[in-house]
Amino acid sequence: MEKKVLLTFLSAIFVVAGCLGLSSCKKDSQALDTPSNIKMENRVLTWDAVENASEYILLINGKEYTVTEPRLELYTIIKEGEFHLKLMAGGDGETYEDSSWATSSFTVEAPVEHSFDEEGFEYTFLEDGSGYEVAKGTANLEGFVSIPDYFDGYPVVRIAYKGFSPDIPGDAIASDVIMDTQCNHITTGIKLPGFLCTIGFQAFENILYVEELHIPSTVTEIGGGAFWGQMNLKSIVIPDGIKEIPSGCFECTGLEKVVLPEGLERIGTSAFSCGYYGVGRNHIPSRLSEIVIPDSVTHIEKFAFQGRENLEKVTMSKNLEFIGEETFADTAWLAEQNGLVYFNDSLLYTYAGEIPEDTELVIPDKTTHIADKAFKGQKKLEKVFIPDGIRLGVSVFQECKALTEVRLPADLTEIPSFAFSGTNLERVTIPQNVKVISTHAFAHCKNLKEVVFNEGLEFIDDSAFRRDSALTSVRFPSTLKGIGHIAFRDCDALTEIVFEKTDGWADYVIGYENDVKIAVPQNSGVTPMEDVTLLTKYNAENYFWFRGDADEAIKYLEYLT
Repeated sequence: MEKKVLLTFLSAIFVVAGCLGLSSCKKDSQALDTPSNIKMENRVLTWDAVENASEYILLINGKEYTVTEPRLELYTIIKEGEFHLKLMAGGDGETYEDSSWATSSFTVEAPVEHSFDEEGFEYTFLEDGSGYEVAKGTANLEGFVSIPDYFDGYPVVRIAYKGFSPDIPGDAIASDVIMDTQCNHITTGIKLPGFLCTIGFQAFENILYVEELHIPSTVTEIGGGAFWGQMNLKSIVIPDGIKEIPSGCFECTGLEKVVLPEGLERIGTSAFSCGYYGVGRNHIPSRLSEIVIPDSVTHIEKFAFQGRENLEKVTMSKNLEFIGEETFADTAWLAEQNGLVYFNDSLLYTYAGEIPEDTELVIPDKTTHIADKAFKGQKKLEKVFIPDGIRLGVSVFQECKALTEVRLPADLTEIPSFAFSGTNLERVTIPQNVKVISTHAFAHCKNLKEVVFNEGLEFIDDSAFRRDSALTSVRFPSTLKGIGHIAFRDCDALTEIVFEKTDGWADYVIGYENDVKIAVPQNSGVTPMEDVTLLTKYNAENYFWFRGDADEAIKYLEYLT
């Protein structure tokens, strides 16, 4: 009993001591100084830093904001008008307590919609209120050009369309002649705004003597042809936020090094090509020797690296789904290849060299896609066997003059444009899974005598069988919905056309109503079933034939495009 009383007494002492200790700690904490010297300049609110403050809490017109530095950019909060401010330094809640509130009021002027700065740069306020677009205006571009980060308290976030490109006379544009006289010879360097998000179309084209250029990490969009013709530009690092390098972006540049970011998804047409600079100018030497395509890239469009003659090493994305024609034409890398050239062991890019005479080509089963123009112009290729599961590119066997026989994949759903144009095919069977025969797919096949269309085919596009002078008869399946403009024009031997479904066919032309595309039926009362010449002869009134109403006809055209 005495022991229990003693323990209770000691516990009480510890509790009291603990309370006294806590009380002592609370007495040791101190309130932070109240923020002072609050001022606003160029739409930025600043104040003197408070020692030991972990954060700052602001109430602006009743709405709370928290920052860790003694500044707040007001353009993200208030566009114009008067506002009332309460500001407090925040403590850690243990050693330092929050300060008392400081109060103030300010008036924010409306942003200038359009103006020039002292240097002559031209600014336009963006509709979304995010900041300004800049162009060269009347500024002197000689030497090193530094484009400001801010104007009127807002960040400069966009370079305008052709914002810093040379002024090219109209007659030069009309004749497509870009000569030395239309180039910038005076700028030697450029500093881009630190908060830049977008670089406009052809923004810095034809600036000849810039060697280095840093694109800020904030940039997420670059316009087509933005740096076209910068013939002395040596290296470029593309920011992580860029998903697409558009058409002609770095075309005709003297690049030695290119760093592409992980996250990039698409490389556009002629994005890094290095052909001829323009009429009257020799080819720009390319010193780029290696390119690493990140695994995030799925699409590379045609001519992307064409003409980079010293490009020897290519590390390709493991997730590439599409590669366009002549992407690496005229490069040292392609010159070293021989025979079938693959990327990732499944995408058949091209056949390097000349196919031997009397070749019967069996496409390997590992293939998933044959790229555009992969075999174009191979004049000795006679027969091709294409296994199931393979997609075909545009113009894949175009102008293969000796090609007389082809086996198409049974699961093929579309025969691409110009796929077999200008070949020597005599007979072709369209697989039953094919829904579309695209424009010029079998045009100019002068020996094509028989085409078997299976049920399942829906559309035959413009000029698909144009000038197939040996074709005498065709039978269209019941599933056929549309026949494009002059699909069988100049098929002079074609005298018999059989439609499995004859109802509902009408000829349409395209018109516009309140800027909206519409299909206008001609109601001629005559159909191709009654007059073969409506398909084989040119008639300006017959744009295309379709089985269905006008709305369905428009959907047909949109499907094909």
